[in-house]
Parts: sequence; C-alpha cells; structure tokens
Amino acid sequence: GAIIDAGGFTRVADLLAADYTVITYDRRGYSRSSRHDPRNFEISQQARDALAVLRVEGHEVAAIASNSGGAIIGLELARAHPQSVSILVAHEPPAMRVLPNAAEKLAESATIYRTALLEGAEQGMRLFFQLNPTPRTEADLAATTEDELARRRGNIDFFLKHELLPFANYQPDAAAIRANGVRVVLGDEAHRMGLVDHLVEPDRPGERLLRPGPRRPVDRRLSALRGRRPGLRGEAGV
Repeated sequence: GAIIDAGGFTRVADLLAADYTVITYDRRGYSRSSRHDPRNFEISQQARDALAVLRVEGHEVAAIASNSGGAIIGLELARAHPQSVSILVAHEPPAMRVLPNAAEKLAESATIYRTALLEGAEQGMRLFFQLNPTPRTEADLAATTEDELARRRGNIDFFLKHELLPFANYQPDAAAIRANGVRVVLGDEAHRMGLVDHLVEPDRPGERLLRPGPRRPVDRRLSALRGRRPGLRGEAGV
C-alpha cells in the first residue's frame, strides 16, 4: 500500500505463518529495493516483479494477500498471470474508475499529485491523509518501529509522484478476471464503495472472507484467513 513496505506486514505474516508459507518483499522503488532511471511506474511491471519474487523462492502459485495499491497489483496479477494466483484477497484496492463518484475521486488524486509537485511531498502526503483518513490505535503505533517509520517517510516522494495517479487511474478488467477463474475476495471498504458488484461473479455478489465494518488496519482483517486453506503458499505485501 501507500508508502508501506514489507515491514508493515510483519504482523500479518506472523498471523498466517502457522498455515501458510509467507513471502513479503519491498516493492520496486520502495525502501530496501532498487529502481532504475527513468523511474516510470508500470503496474504491469510491478505484477511481473511479484512473480519474480515468488519464483526466486521456488514457487509457481500463491494465494495473494494485498492491500491498497498492492491490491491493484493483485488485480493485475489475476488478469495477466492467473496461472500463478490460487486466490486473491484484495483489501481496499483504490480502483477509482469503477466508483459512482469516479470523477470526484480522480480529481482528488490529481490535486494531491499537484500539491506534491508544487509544495513538496510532505504537504502532498498531509493532504492525502486528510482525504483518506485511516485510524490508528496506540497499539498500532507502538508496533511500528522507528526504522520502519523512517523507511515510510523515504517512500513518500516516490509514491506521490510516480505511483498515485497510475493506481487511481487503473481500470480493473473484471471480465478477464472472471474468465480466468481467479477467486477474488474483497475487504471492507471495497464492499462499501461498490467494488464487489464490479469484480466478483454475479452469482456470488457477497463473497468475502473479511467482515465489513469500520476501517481498521489490514493485519486485523487478514487474520480471518488463518486456517481457511492450509497448505496454500501466501504472498503478503504485494
């Protein structure tokens, strides 16, 4: 998701490790991963990166657990590389174009991007959080290390100037995902925003493993996967 690297999925990995082989990684351009100039951000490349990580670890198929922008990459994996996706848990993918208020949400993203360019990344991120509030408890904050916070701050500029608009403008190919037979499970905000009706099969409009409710950090929700399908290989932090 936005500015978060593999460290943000530590608790998720711990929750799933009893039932899954869990792989997490820092995406291209984030934290401890490298990137090459020119720094064009391509969602298709990010999907291929996820496959490369999976294969380096000796696997061809995975259950994909993904959050926010990572869920957009998960949807691209389900579209373009279905043979490698046994199930996709897409937690709050910011697929603005499928929303009833798409024009409004895309305009907000454009404003955040422009603010980052003209006034700096810090101001742009402040506006991002104002428009996309995510509650955090004391326990959430205590579980985030200073090193992890420093890495997140280092990812802000890249996120706002290279990732934000491609994520916001991504159009999920629901027909292709359905035709590929990939099971997609969407989380809380996705239900409220109408993404479920757009992405899951018509005869299973309410399919979910995650219970809808107030917004909470992703690690509290993905714990619902524990014990569901033992033996599947899980990819957290896509």
